[in-house]
Amino acid sequence: MRKLKIYLVKHGYTPLGLYITIHFIAFIIAVPLVIIGYVLSSKYYNDLSVMFICLILALIPLVASSIISISLCRCPGCGRLLRFESLSQTHCMYCGANLDKKFSWFSEVEDEVFPRINWNSSWDAEDKTVDSHDIADTTQTVTTKNESTEVDVRRAIVKDIPSLLKLLSQVLEVHARIRPDYFVSGQTKYCNSELEQILDDDGKRVYVAEVDGTVAGYAFCELKEMPDKPFVEHFKYLYIDDLCVDEYFRGKDVATKIFEYVKTEAKALGCRDITLNVWAGNDRANAFYKKMGMNPQKTTMEIKL
Repeated sequence: MRKLKIYLVKHGYTPLGLYITIHFIAFIIAVPLVIIGYVLSSKYYNDLSVMFICLILALIPLVASSIISISLCRCPGCGRLLRFESLSQTHCMYCGANLDKKFSWFSEVEDEVFPRINWNSSWDAEDKTVDSHDIADTTQTVTTKNESTEVDVRRAIVKDIPSLLKLLSQVLEVHARIRPDYFVSGQTKYCNSELEQILDDDGKRVYVAEVDGTVAGYAFCELKEMPDKPFVEHFKYLYIDDLCVDEYFRGKDVATKIFEYVKTEAKALGCRDITLNVWAGNDRANAFYKKMGMNPQKTTMEIKL
């Protein structure tokens, strides 16, 4: 069953699509079974027995499809079993996750808000000193291994835009679940042309993490400076605008490796700090950034009118 799951994930099958496929195949098998059973049993048994035999033959593929569904067809956001009423929906009725997304075999109910973090893992990398001029003009790759998973982190390029758009959609859905009054589900923060401009802007850094040639996550960053005014210190800092890990690659320390790579880049670029914003209610993100050594800088407050 594990090999089947891996095959389905690699070939892009979705929970909703597989659910329909499994039950459609069961129906196709059940129909000829009932017909054959009726023809053969009607010669030897009365009508009541024939009906009972046909019912048993119809139930065999249907029960088998249900067992397979319980094992395979689960929501990629909360891990709950997809039931018949989910067929008319594109999002999970419990957590709101997109049912057209790829499978995530690492889903648990508490992981619907942010990628699961392996709290016992550590990130070991060779310490490198890179000249800031070189880092601005070249693409650097940090390769780390966590058991059988190899993660490569690098600057994003134009060919990564389709993957970035897919991940941007996942992030938007997370935020839309937390703040439906602020974010519109089904949208993305940037479009294709905007991403091309961002990738061409050296002041805006986009880093992607690859696992076996597949983009598994990203970090959208921006170089900023404090204004040259007498009442504040003047320094450069790197702002992380967005950090995301694909649903399938959660729980594999991809977010940790992206963050550590961003830290290395920020130091090489002469930045004093790394800053970011986290929405209230995104508890998993808060826990992750605290684990990475970040501390609250200021609090943005609001009042509804």
